[in-house]
Amino acid sequence: MRAAQPPTAESDASGRPRRRSNWPILLAALCLSIPLHLALALWLSGILTAAPAPVPQAVLIEAALPGAEAAGPQDVDPGPREMPPSPMDLEPTAEAEVSWERTTELAAVQDATQSGEETSMSTDAAGPVAPGAVSIGAGGGTGGVATSTFFGARGSGRRFAFILDKSGSMTNRGGGAAGPTKMDMALAELLRSVGSLPDFAQFRICLFDTSVQVFPDRGFAKARASELQRVQSWLQAAVASGGTMPQVAFEKVMGEPTPPDAIFFLTDGRIPPEDPAWIAQRVVVRGKTVPVHCIAFGDAEAAQQLEPISKATGGQFRFVPLAGTRP
Repeated sequence: MRAAQPPTAESDASGRPRRRSNWPILLAALCLSIPLHLALALWLSGILTAAPAPVPQAVLIEAALPGAEAAGPQDVDPGPREMPPSPMDLEPTAEAEVSWERTTELAAVQDATQSGEETSMSTDAAGPVAPGAVSIGAGGGTGGVATSTFFGARGSGRRFAFILDKSGSMTNRGGGAAGPTKMDMALAELLRSVGSLPDFAQFRICLFDTSVQVFPDRGFAKARASELQRVQSWLQAAVASGGTMPQVAFEKVMGEPTPPDAIFFLTDGRIPPEDPAWIAQRVVVRGKTVPVHCIAFGDAEAAQQLEPISKATGGQFRFVPLAGTRP
């Protein structure tokens, strides 16, 4: 009988084979994996991904300036700027390509008005008033203030109202038998005055006889190229007729929630005798009087009615002599 062999390292005491442990293999794999993953992480971190350059964003800052309308924010005034082009220089759009006969005539009258061929401008104590003069100032920290003229009368502010007579007598020739009508002369000066305003200023136009036509229908229009094109087309359809009743126009202007800063008022005839006192009272808003700059268009009797309105409201008065008239 064979003697029993002592147990070896490959077998246990009972003689059965011993199972080898997996830990050495796992430890070896772990020792190899950790350096490999560290090297891979360092390599990936060294790769730079080029990010797109940030696109500059335009920022629009809007601020409500004192005295601005409640309808919406006003553009911040960046200071002095180039004036918008005269409406006579604007390219006509397809919508505005109607009869341009009046525009051509108005342009000729405008040139004559500025050169003093048919009308004479009054002067201030400080010297002659340059038609279309515009200045922009700090306005005491309240934003830009525009100053424009209408037949030599100078008004300042941000909102301007133009109240013009379009009664039947405005169809008369203001420069003699062959000259333009008084209506055409007045509208030419109106376009020049409105076109001279900087684009932060606003305007409103009332053409009156016994009724009134208003641009825009409500509030004020900004003195920008698009609005100047529209008002030019609107004025082409104006027809002089009827009597001289300015109260309805002043009621239309002063009935808005926000009043104008200055009013230019032109008529070529006498107004009802009660109107001067009524106008001087109607332009007072919350204790503040809106200046009414009056222009008597070739009628000395109208001048006697209009000059007291200007004095009572702090405005300027101008008499514009036409052919065969004198102050």
